[in-house]
Amino acid sequence: MLSTSRPSFDGRAEGNGAWGPPSPFQSPLFTQTPAQRKRLLAQKNFQKYMDYFFDSSYIRKLCLSFEIPEEIYDPAVREFKEAVANNQLNYLTSTDVRSHMEENSNMERVFLPAFYEYLVSKYPDDTRTLSKLLVLTDLSRPWNWYPNARRIRRKIILHIGPPDSRQSEAALARLRESSRALYCGSSPLKVRAVYASLGPSASCALITGEEPEETVGFDACAALAELVPLDRRFDVAVVDDVDMISDRERGWAWSRAIL
Repeated sequence: MLSTSRPSFDGRAEGNGAWGPPSPFQSPLFTQTPAQRKRLLAQKNFQKYMDYFFDSSYIRKLCLSFEIPEEIYDPAVREFKEAVANNQLNYLTSTDVRSHMEENSNMERVFLPAFYEYLVSKYPDDTRTLSKLLVLTDLSRPWNWYPNARRIRRKIILHIGPPDSRQSEAALARLRESSRALYCGSSPLKVRAVYASLGPSASCALITGEEPEETVGFDACAALAELVPLDRRFDVAVVDDVDMISDRERGWAWSRAIL
């Protein structure tokens, strides 16, 4: 008697396994739960995202232009990608990369700073030029731009109050007591008023950008925030309107004055 039983779906039936192309239903994308499929797709996109960037000849040339030996570039790229994927770097995690993928961020800004830092830490003897460039172009630690100020022991007093509450009076009184004093203000009008109260003299300078001649040889100074002299030492300094430090256009001047 001839038996015609249907073969079980074990990958060896016609069109599957050894007798044909693998069934799409054997792919992990179809045998896993929806959550697992989502993670698998995200991982594949994550790898493609990194591969696409580091396979670029432009990125290779850019890195080699910093005198990175060509023989360490490919191994370093592989190690870096593995480190990011395995969350071994505290300055760039796989979560960070996926967030940038969703936001369609500039890939150079995502990968290059982290890759440079990785190269310098992993291959210090081969990346001396890159290391110097990173130090020279580092804008993340502005307090290091003023080493002389960092050597001075300073006392900072913050006066807080609503507008027109005369919270600056005590600071201005202390300013008038010192012969080497600096006032930093937000407007030429206010700077001129404080300058007048300091008792204008040859040793007290007014710097608002409107003076016909540059002032030299002074001990005390009333200046617009953007024009504060950084090459002089004062015993007392009043940085007025310090809330301006959050201003998008002028805040840098207050940050610099305080630092």
